[in-house]
Amino acid sequence: MIILSAILETIPSESSKEKFERFYYKYKKYALKVANAYLDDAQDIEDAVQDAFFKISKHIDAIDVDDSSKTRGYLRVTVCNCCIDVIKSKRSLDSVQLDEERVPDEASYNPEDILVCRELDSKLANAIDELSKQEYMILYYNLVMQLSLADIARALSQSHNTVKSIKRRSIAKIAKILKELSEDA
Repeated sequence: MIILSAILETIPSESSKEKFERFYYKYKKYALKVANAYLDDAQDIEDAVQDAFFKISKHIDAIDVDDSSKTRGYLRVTVCNCCIDVIKSKRSLDSVQLDEERVPDEASYNPEDILVCRELDSKLANAIDELSKQEYMILYYNLVMQLSLADIARALSQSHNTVKSIKRRSIAKIAKILKELSEDA
């Protein structure tokens, strides 16, 4: 259950508390609907939404509660990011709990193959680091989270074609960087 009173305790002024309370009751169902699109577990959904409302509470004075299109976009992105945080935390817990049977024994691999894979991982990580935050987010949402470009465009308040172009340019940028790194080696 989302604990409104706990969030209100963190807001210093009474006018900001009232504004946040209006915001909370106006957009709570929308936030739950957004989180439900990304998460399956009811507890995870509530955790993500509560985290989103907590983050938003820190900036409530800058938010126009009545401007529904901008406010909804901001709320959607915040909830999406909190859902990603929940998924990341669950994945890290899952990876710790892997059975030894599921983890391949490195001894069964050729040492040269292991080095090549590690080198490729490093090159790919370096190429991804070269992306802007927006490029990274679009690729992450599309390739990892498997969101459609239309959903990403709505979440980021951008046109579908803009998101599509950024994705295409980002992939080309990574390919160019990897090609340059391969030629240098």
